[in-house]
Amino acid sequence: MHRHVLPRALALAIPSLLPAAAQAAEVSLSFGATIASEYVSSGIRYSDGVTVQPYAELGFGGLYAGAYISNLDADLTGANRETGLSLGYRGEAGSFSYDVSLNYYLYNEAFEDFPVEDYAEAVASGTAAVSDTLYVTGEVGVAPEFDQTNLSLRLDYYTAVEGLALDATLGRLEADYGAWSYWSLGATYQLNDNIGLGLAYHDSNVDADLGLLNTDGLFVASLTFDLGLP
Repeated sequence: MHRHVLPRALALAIPSLLPAAAQAAEVSLSFGATIASEYVSSGIRYSDGVTVQPYAELGFGGLYAGAYISNLDADLTGANRETGLSLGYRGEAGSFSYDVSLNYYLYNEAFEDFPVEDYAEAVASGTAAVSDTLYVTGEVGVAPEFDQTNLSLRLDYYTAVEGLALDATLGRLEADYGAWSYWSLGATYQLNDNIGLGLAYHDSNVDADLGLLNTDGLFVASLTFDLGLP
């Protein structure tokens, strides 16, 4: 798989822009899972039905190390499981937050005659608070193994309805195996601090000759559980 996976969950919410004084250097543990009707990343579909993605992250101040696992469709991807490992740092400066990380993706190959390469990707993102309810996030991911660059811009708007947020993403991926643009529109609703619902529309202009499965106007529903210690 040659793509940027958004872990964590996997970018469903904008980090809180807290004053630097609030960032105590203490050990924290967060964990949870996302259950989605499809696995979509950068406009490409990697499951043929429900995907389950448990994750865990250990933090110390701004430093963090995380891992997640996701099932894949072997006929679509050549693998039946993806494991993502990450090491990074998050910080804030006023109304701006940033996140830089090194990620490594490993695949459990489903077929002996269809190798799937593990690979590394460096990712950097920055989020600016336009207002108390509107946030803009820019992100770039670089995977040297495939001469791949993935650029995206995301808007998040927190509505007057408590727990309800809207988002829109536009991205462009270019690599040695092809290039395409992708976009999505979505909404999330937090039932409480630990449980969230999501619905998003994904599309892209991937050329069918690349052998990748275009989302082709796909709606994805999701249920996310997030817990943490302390």
